[in-house]
Amino acid sequence: MSKPPTPAEVDHLKMIQANIDRMNRCSFECKKWSVGLVAAVMAAAAGTKPWLAFFGVVPTIIFLFLDAYYLWMERGFRNLYNKVRLGEDTELFVMNPTKHLYPETCPKDDYWAVFASKTVIWVHLVALAGSLIVGWLGTASVGACG
Repeated sequence: MSKPPTPAEVDHLKMIQANIDRMNRCSFECKKWSVGLVAAVMAAAAGTKPWLAFFGVVPTIIFLFLDAYYLWMERGFRNLYNKVRLGEDTELFVMNPTKHLYPETCPKDDYWAVFASKTVIWVHLVALAGSLIVGWLGTASVGACG
């Protein structure tokens, strides 16, 4: 039977959980901004300047990398939370999530594995593809008519 957590351990767990929540919110914001920005750029490109759709490519790629970073940090905080919860981590109030990522033993902890995860890649890939397709089709149709 394990011992009950001390008040300091409970506070540490609350701090870690707050960071997990923040990383999750930031990841969602990256997705929201990526899709919203591409939609706005496509709306601007729908008129007489379809080449404007290409301006959605760079921000989408930036948000893709940022989203992967936040999910990667969230995984580190989750691993830290589990270690503190199980009493394996003795350093209270040390909040270094990268210290608790183990890509050698857990492939999901690797940044590039996070980058390719379903929750990251598909949203940004659709936004990126939409921006490229609209820009390409728009410039192809303008070039054919003009």
